[in-house]
Amino acid sequence: DDVLKKVKIVESKCMNNEVTLEELDNNLRQTTKMASDNEQKLDELSRKLGVQEEELKRAIERAELAEAKLKGIEEELQAVGENMKQLELSAEKAVEREEKLKD
Repeated sequence: DDVLKKVKIVESKCMNNEVTLEELDNNLRQTTKMASDNEQKLDELSRKLGVQEEELKRAIERAELAEAKLKGIEEELQAVGENMKQLELSAEKAVEREEKLKD
């Protein structure tokens, strides 16, 4: 009688252990799948980050090129302004000479 009780207790423990083992195995499969999914997401995000970094680099290069062109245009504009001043002075002097010649 005592032996039967011990056998039932051991059987019960075995059943509980099997249930626990199945739960742990299920958790392990879920965790493994989650880790795999997260690794794929990480790879995708890393790839996207690389693309964004390249796009940023190209945008910076374009901005630097545009800035250099703008500087060149500003210098040309300043030179044109100086030429305009010189032309105005020359025109004024020409008008003065013309008036002196008329007098």
